[in-house]
Amino acid sequence: METKTALEWTFTPLDFFEQEIEFDNDEYSIKIMKGSIRATLFNDNKSEEYFGKIQEEVNDIFKSVQLENQSQFKLSDYSIVNINSDGTETKNIIINVNLSNAIKTSVEYSIRNADGTVVFDSVESRKNKKSFFAKNISKYCREDKVFKSITESFSNSIFDISNSLIHLYEILDSLTKKFGSTDKARKILGIPKLKWSRLGNLSNNEPLKEGRHRGKNVGSLRNATPLELKEAREISKEIILLYLEFLKKEKNI
Repeated sequence: METKTALEWTFTPLDFFEQEIEFDNDEYSIKIMKGSIRATLFNDNKSEEYFGKIQEEVNDIFKSVQLENQSQFKLSDYSIVNINSDGTETKNIIINVNLSNAIKTSVEYSIRNADGTVVFDSVESRKNKKSFFAKNISKYCREDKVFKSITESFSNSIFDISNSLIHLYEILDSLTKKFGSTDKARKILGIPKLKWSRLGNLSNNEPLKEGRHRGKNVGSLRNATPLELKEAREISKEIILLYLEFLKKEKNI
């Protein structure tokens, strides 16, 4: 067995992914476990710049899964693991922690047909989506700057609650600039006008403390309700996934 190098992180909540996930890309393999994630390198590049690149890509994996669970996470900096030829390992100490943590609760349910067979299970459906997002969506952050930008805005809306709607509006703004106008963005991506307008209205026109034009409603501002924030995120998620479908067709990646 050859000597290998791996990078390892810990994260909370421990069940952020809810299951073990393994996949490869061209440069390393990823194994996600309960509360930890490891990238085992296929090459001998041990520069800080290269490790920093992988750190950013791991962050993208978490932010991609945030599209599904819409909850915050805490991810450590990487530790370097030397996997020796005899299978033993040595590692350094994890340096620090970035990003804050909040645990999100949700209602779980299943649907059965007349004979009791489960035809839909919310837990399994969510796990499958998380696995798909981790394996397939994060890679587009490396391929397209706009996609990386809008997933970053979505993530920021979860971490920076007081400016949540400002960050979500950035998604509309980025796509408008990408395609040249709001109408072109909606038409090319197939985004329903009502949904685009609703997100814009929540972000711009409602007297919400989390919105963009708080100065226009001084003295009459209120906090957005949890349902309003959830609606804004669900519309944003749909828009991001429509842009993803556009990328797949355009770039064939």
